[in-house]
Order: sequence, then structure tokens, then C-alpha cells
Amino acid sequence: MNHNLLIKGFLVLAILICTQTHVWALNNHQPSMQEEVILQWNRVLMETILTPGQHPATIMPVRSYAIMHAAMFDAVNSIEGSHTSYLTDVPGSQNASIQAAAAQAARDVLVGLYPTRVAIFDAELAVSLQGIEENRAQQGIRVGQIVAERILSVRATDGWNAPPPAYLLPATPGNWQPVAPANAAAAFTHYPSVLPFAITSPGQFAPGPPPSSKTAGSPRTDS
Repeated sequence: MNHNLLIKGFLVLAILICTQTHVWALNNHQPSMQEEVILQWNRVLMETILTPGQHPATIMPVRSYAIMHAAMFDAVNSIEGSHTSYLTDVPGSQNASIQAAAAQAARDVLVGLYPTRVAIFDAELAVSLQGIEENRAQQGIRVGQIVAERILSVRATDGWNAPPPAYLLPATPGNWQPVAPANAAAAFTHYPSVLPFAITSPGQFAPGPPPSSKTAGSPRTDS
């Protein structure tokens, strides 16, 4: 047999084998990349809020997101020290795992807000801690626990979970009134008294009052 022809035959066979092996690998690939810790806990919170009966109807979900992400930020920043803390700074070893710190902070915050889902949060935490060296994980866990405890303590009396007071105004021009056909009552009427997350007070950027109906012409009658 021609020597060159034999070599070409072996090359073609090798290419076919490699191609089929690659196709098999693609079809049977199982993702090994661990879910990014911030995105993981954002998903966990979203799933919790979407679960019927878990989130109170009178509290906007953004509060839970703000508390959890602020806790994760302070936990990571306590280790890296690259930014000004949001609420608290926990002195700790630079060898601590920032992933463990963020995950533990998120887990503890969510347990405080949604205590009936502890088992789910613990399972997610176990996933977050996979592959982290034990000593580094424990140091990060300690930081996350302290940060979560402090922010939950501050937010326990922030007014977001207060019962909304009735909002009833005289039916005179310029005053808000329920609109047909639902004639629904005003919602989130307790917000003027809540503790904000970034601004100094609920009214810091509130606009001034509207012009008086006595000086601004006839009141509008359209809806």
C-alpha cells in the first residue's frame, strides 16, 4: 500500500474520531461553573417574593432587595476595604472569603425577613460555600453574620412594615380622590414616615405644593 495514502487514511480516521468525541462532549456537557454569588442570592430572593404568602402586601419588595444587597456590599467591603461602607465595617482578616461573607450575609438577612424558608436558604448557602477552603470560609461567615445582624437591627424599626393609614381628603379641587371604576384607596400611605436607604429623609427631594386653585385659573375637570 502506498505509504502516503496510508498516512492520509490514518489522519482522516483521527479527525473523524476527534470530531465525534467533541460532539459527544457538547451533547453531554454539564455546566461546572458555580452560579455567581450575588446573582444566586438575587435569584433566591426573587423566588421567595414570588412565592404566595411569603411577602407582605403592604411592603414594597425593593426593601428586601435593598437590605440584602447592602448587607452583601458591607460584608465584602469589610474584607476588601475598597469603598466606604454603607452602614457598618467589620474588621477582619484579608484572607477571609468574600464569597462566603456575601453568601452568609444574604442568607441571614433573608432568614430574618422570611423565617419560614430557613431550609431553602441553608441549602443555597451550602451551594455558595462549595469549594472554599474551611478557614477562609469561616472567617467570611463571621463577617457576614455580623453585618446581617447589624443591618437587620437598624431596619427593624424603619417604618416600612407599619400599617398604612387611611388617606381621606375633602372632595375639593386639588385634593387626591379615588378614581372610578375601582375607587381604590391610596396605597403605601405610610411612606412619608419610613426610614430611607440613601436620602436623608422621605421629603428631601419632594416638590413644592401645587399652585392654589384660586390663583391658577379654573381647576381641571379632565381625568
